[in-house]
Amino acid sequence: FNITLPQMTQKGICPLTVTINKVNNQANQDKLPSATQKMNVYSSIPKKRSLVEEYTGTWCPWCPKGFVSMELLAKALKEDFIGVAYHDRDPMAFSQDFPISIGGFPTASIDREEKNIDPFHGRSGSGFGMKTLVEQRNKRFTPMNISVKAYFTDEAETQIQAQSSTFSTRDLGYANYQVGYILVANGLTEAGDPYHQDGWGQRNNLVGEGSTFPEEEMKPFTNGSYLIKGLTFNFVACDRSSKHGIAGSLPTKMTADTDYTHNYTFNL
Repeated sequence: FNITLPQMTQKGICPLTVTINKVNNQANQDKLPSATQKMNVYSSIPKKRSLVEEYTGTWCPWCPKGFVSMELLAKALKEDFIGVAYHDRDPMAFSQDFPISIGGFPTASIDREEKNIDPFHGRSGSGFGMKTLVEQRNKRFTPMNISVKAYFTDEAETQIQAQSSTFSTRDLGYANYQVGYILVANGLTEAGDPYHQDGWGQRNNLVGEGSTFPEEEMKPFTNGSYLIKGLTFNFVACDRSSKHGIAGSLPTKMTADTDYTHNYTFNL
């Protein structure tokens, strides 16, 4: 059954008491017809958007699974998906100091809590299990909301200024949170890198695996060759503020529904 609650005028922890007066149109004979629980009341509920980080390399013959998975996640989840692809030892790699420990390639993490999972199957072992995992995590309650805007600071486009705005849904006496920034590039191709042409071809072990990967986006790999050239790479991490968060980027005491801004500059 559904319960319609009265309008809440005060934020914070409120007691909610539910009393069942009748059962099947008869007076409730239960000696304890009421129950009371604590309920958190917020002025707004932040939208949970999971961070999916893929670890890949063009030399890795099983990494096309992650390439396709990231495109499918972006297509299915749109603004509810944040994707970052860390490349290793290929022309798109900028660091091997990854934010999690890597057991092998390809692999992926979600929110850096679900770690070393198959970038396509997730935990399922078959099918496009990553979509289910991300959708499940997106249903979780998150107490923080963050928005980011970025712009070039000069006409030569040598710097990007990023500004984040963060607020908490409740007062926090000890807020152990930090902000970090990752600069991601889309639309990268070998045509833009005349110095490393040999490194852009994607090794591919999915040839003939059409029954395992029936998705239309997989066909260039399942029907292709063992070396795929001419791909366009998206979600590529090319710079970051730090491996994790920036110390002092958020205060240790946070007041509910108060915006806390922070700035960071990328030098291109």
